[in-house]
Amino acid sequence: MKLLLFTASAAILSLASAAPPPDRATCSHSGSGFVVGTSGPWGDDWGRGLLNSLRRECGQINDWGFSYSGNGQPSLGGTGTATFTTQKSSNGCVEKAIRAASGVNVGKC
Repeated sequence: MKLLLFTASAAILSLASAAPPPDRATCSHSGSGFVVGTSGPWGDDWGRGLLNSLRRECGQINDWGFSYSGNGQPSLGGTGTATFTTQKSSNGCVEKAIRAASGVNVGKC
């Protein structure tokens, strides 16, 4: 009976530690250029969700780039970086797009 309880406890701990890390985002800008850092499952799609949200909120997005740190491939909870420019950034559209794509409130970029 003790062995069964130990095995069940170990399985529960294993499942808990396998949970994906929380979504995180960072944002900075200079002029019309932005850099958005992604971390967590929301960034595992090569930035497609973020780009779609940016287009909805900000209109035209130029000079789009997305890359992953490390081996350059997405991984559960990996970190990525999106770079882009937009002319319509003064109304908080970038922050709104990040929140829509990730659920993370980054505050003012």
